[in-house]
Amino acid sequence: MANPLDHKIKEYLRKLDPTILDIDNIQSISTHKIGLGESNLNYLAIINGKKFNIRINMYPHFPKKSENEFNSLKIVEPLGITPKVFHYEASKEILGETFIILEYLDGRSLNKYKKIGGDVIRKLGVAVAQLHNTNINNIENRLKRHGSSKMDLLNIIKQMIEYINRKRKHYFPIRGVFENVLEKSYKHLQRLNFPIKPSYVLGHGDIDPSNVISSQRKLKLIDWEDLGLMDPALEIVGLFDSFDLSNKEKELFLKGYLEVREDTSLKKKLPIFLPFQIFRVFCWAIMHIYELGEGETNEVFLKEQDLKEHIDYTEKMFTKCKKAEIIDKDVRWNISEIVPEHYLKLTT
Repeated sequence: MANPLDHKIKEYLRKLDPTILDIDNIQSISTHKIGLGESNLNYLAIINGKKFNIRINMYPHFPKKSENEFNSLKIVEPLGITPKVFHYEASKEILGETFIILEYLDGRSLNKYKKIGGDVIRKLGVAVAQLHNTNINNIENRLKRHGSSKMDLLNIIKQMIEYINRKRKHYFPIRGVFENVLEKSYKHLQRLNFPIKPSYVLGHGDIDPSNVISSQRKLKLIDWEDLGLMDPALEIVGLFDSFDLSNKEKELFLKGYLEVREDTSLKKKLPIFLPFQIFRVFCWAIMHIYELGEGETNEVFLKEQDLKEHIDYTEKMFTKCKKAEIIDKDVRWNISEIVPEHYLKLTT
């Protein structure tokens, strides 16, 4: 049975001015679904042999997601580390949500590799440094700011904890061990010394292995909806965490980075941001389980999710928090104290 979205995409492309896609006329079109990410549904469209990615927003809580990513790609396109973007469609009547059309990259995302070589890690450092070197004087007012001060980071974490506690009250009316763990960890972060003043550069906002494509021996970054101003050390700490880099690999990344961008304070800042980043991601992971369990994301996205994978990732971040001494070492992982019992049944 034909996918109705395939038909709708083809009909839309036939009516679109082909010059928008750098094509004189449309002779042939084929489409098929290529993947569903955390917040996007992606279709490959081949028009006259040329490949495009139709990227549909699947995150109802972020209605401007497609628009933000389109504008972000236009800003960073001259750097040569992104796919080319062609078109933004604001109407939800066509495919049920907003979407963008961009260049399809032939290649593999780094999360598909069993082992990422040292040369690739160094090249990634170079690519991130190029991004951070971008002159922001003429675009600063159009960009969101990813708060990078201690107060900013604590406020973000506090909002996440409040969300988690609101959800948990429906299923755990009596305050339990887990609330105490979150509260104690938050107070630990409050006490930490933060002897730096953040500086702000142009940052991607979500550099993880699934958002880096190896294409024709070059690295390209995708998923640009979180582009904004942030401290470079905060972005790099997030990258180190998501890639699970060893100390040797971190040095390779920094070698490539510092070849392109001079930053004498960078290595001093990294360990200061680290505990805030790890605990923030842990809280986000718990939030995401509740979003899935409560059906707060797009229905198409929900159908293809394995809740166990998200729970396993949350446990991984819990372990990192213990190793970093953000969570007490005597606290044991117990998912049944974090989410309701019926969520766990969804994993079997």
